[in-house]
Amino acid sequence: GNISFYSGRHYWEVQVNRDGWAVGVAYRGVPRNSWLGSNNSSWILHYNPARFEYKVRHAGEAVEIIPKLSNSLAYLKRVGIFINYEAGLVKFVDCVNKEIMHTYMVEAFEQPLCAAANPFYHGGCLTLLSGLDIPNFITEV
Repeated sequence: GNISFYSGRHYWEVQVNRDGWAVGVAYRGVPRNSWLGSNNSSWILHYNPARFEYKVRHAGEAVEIIPKLSNSLAYLKRVGIFINYEAGLVKFVDCVNKEIMHTYMVEAFEQPLCAAANPFYHGGCLTLLSGLDIPNFITEV
């Protein structure tokens, strides 16, 4: 991303696809060719369409999450990402069902954060929606 967050609370949404993707946040200094979620510099939600699975990833560790979808062939349409820099929070939100799917709690962020996204496959499209108000259902821990 070209916008960095040094402090404060921020929220944006990403319209995702069924082709596979990763969205989240990364330190501004993370190498552009690094695999998101494989290092200590990024926190992401990843969708693997071959397995119909969603995982949050950070520092090489992956945790499967199971969003509430209407059926086994349904997929997330829009993912929200919330950060509170001072509190060390990253939250991934199912925007349709208005649910927090996963929360990362970091002792302290070490660098400015940027939005991070990877559509994975040629022709895949991700649309970032910024300038949004933080939804009321997202509360601080």
